[in-house]
Amino acid sequence: MVIFIDGKKVCLRPVFKEDLQKDYLRWINDRSNDGLTGHALFPHTLADLESFFMSRIKDKRTLWLAIIKKENDRHIGNIELSDIDLINGNAEYKILLDKNEQGKGLGYEASKLILDHGFKKLNLHRIYLGVHQDNKAALGLYKKLGFKVEGTLRQHFHRAGQYKNIIVMGLLSREHQ
Repeated sequence: MVIFIDGKKVCLRPVFKEDLQKDYLRWINDRSNDGLTGHALFPHTLADLESFFMSRIKDKRTLWLAIIKKENDRHIGNIELSDIDLINGNAEYKILLDKNEQGKGLGYEASKLILDHGFKKLNLHRIYLGVHQDNKAALGLYKKLGFKVEGTLRQHFHRAGQYKNIIVMGLLSREHQ
């Protein structure tokens, strides 16, 4: 197996085309896991994912990696740094984790690995994200990782007949442990 960044419970490797045909199609279409993101507003087909895959692997401003659970070599999610701006030293962090694997510390470890890479190898100064105001689990993870609230995109997200805020968070290299 190709390992890009190795951890204790997880490793990060490139996303392969074969990954699309397994659990990834289920994750991206799972409406029960989409109340706070937006990835399942429209149905996604394998052809859609393949097109997305081709655009991602060609994008030199995105580091898009598969999260692999080492215990069973299973692809359990994806993590990325996107819109990497090496001149200004910033990038956006994103994570998609199988809902059956959440709450086990795996997303935390994968996040630490990619943040370390971003700050230490890519020499980034700031990594930022946006999170739905009601996504308590994600907010907890991001605070545990050291992200600080920087602002609010007011009524930026519409679900179930209501507009909700997106919380913008950032982490500076000097704040990263």
